[in-house]
Amino acid sequence: MAGGNFGHSDQEIVEFKISGVIKKKVSRVSTQDFKTEYLKLFRKLLSNVPWESAFEGLVVHDCWSIFKNHLLKEKKQAIPLNLKTSKQSRRPAWLNREHLLEIMRKKKSHNLWKTGKVL
Repeated sequence: MAGGNFGHSDQEIVEFKISGVIKKKVSRVSTQDFKTEYLKLFRKLLSNVPWESAFEGLVVHDCWSIFKNHLLKEKKQAIPLNLKTSKQSRRPAWLNREHLLEIMRKKKSHNLWKTGKVL
């Protein structure tokens, strides 16, 4: 639909409506829950591996590969995953209270530095 001229030029204004649904995407992040009881189980599982016999006669790269595979397998078994979701998609799931407080502290320090109150 044309809506007249644009200012004093010969160009015309075109107006239109876009109909549809706006859907916010929910942010989901999986994090590992490293609580003390899970770490104790993780250490116990790693201590049960016979490392000397596992590494015997191997070069460093093979030893690292075996160690890494054991480490990841035991971590998957002992440490559960937590699914964090954003609160009604207002902010990303990783942006928690601690991150916000750190950002506010940095902003305050920067403002003090800009005004010359902090060297």
